[in-house]
Amino acid sequence: MTIFLIALLLALSQGQQYGWDSGYILGLLGISIVCLGLFIVTELWVAHPVVHLRLYRNVSFVLASIVVFLYHAGFMGANFLVALMVQLILDFTPMQAGIILAPGAFVMGVLGLMAGRLSDRLAPHYLVCAGLVLFAIDMYCFSQVNQFVSIGTMTLLVILQRGVFGMIFSASATAILRTLPATDRSMGTGLHNMHRGIAMAFGVALSSVLLEKRLASHHLLSEHARLAAYQDCLLVIGVGFLVALLPAWWSRTRAPHIPQPLSMPPIESVQAEKTGEE
Repeated sequence: MTIFLIALLLALSQGQQYGWDSGYILGLLGISIVCLGLFIVTELWVAHPVVHLRLYRNVSFVLASIVVFLYHAGFMGANFLVALMVQLILDFTPMQAGIILAPGAFVMGVLGLMAGRLSDRLAPHYLVCAGLVLFAIDMYCFSQVNQFVSIGTMTLLVILQRGVFGMIFSASATAILRTLPATDRSMGTGLHNMHRGIAMAFGVALSSVLLEKRLASHHLLSEHARLAAYQDCLLVIGVGFLVALLPAWWSRTRAPHIPQPLSMPPIESVQAEKTGEE
């Protein structure tokens, strides 16, 4: 598993630099696939596996993990694109970029705390679905900005992006744990963190590839054309958040049906009946 993760993350993070069809990247991807296959076969045969692969038979857990992967990939991809767009396309100074990006971190922490408490009282998939819709709206707003956008507008959009992430992060963690019995929650937490790490690397890599393709499509004719490339990428990420709504809704946990025990007559009445018969 360690070799698989290292090779995969190296390939995702360096694919744009060396080229996705280079021997180095293809070799890393090949190593990761082989190691993953060996790991799965080994875990299925040993008596005491390190990772309980049977958790992936739990449909609710798998759907919740897909949601986690999609929104982490989308969030990191959006962060990557917005950070580049603010300075390279919109020509904000580093100080102005810091003013735009910094408040979102505070809001993310506050809303994450509030969402964690709410998810203890409400079904967490409601918060996750609401957050995904807000994420998609935020990405659409980002895709509509022009070169004359103000610092205040960009700051509000970033605050919404970071705040919604904090809300989904806390609610999705609660949702995943609720799909598992208490004995499997430690293992489920570890797998959840692994999914997040892979998704974040995948999101940045995919966004960089998509941005390169869109820049080539617009031929870098002008600043407006370059801005359009970023807008296209952010719009694609917004669509991805809407797609994540389906597994987010179907991952909701349902209370298992527990059969009621048959009512038994009191022991005293049974003894009394036997005495009367005698």
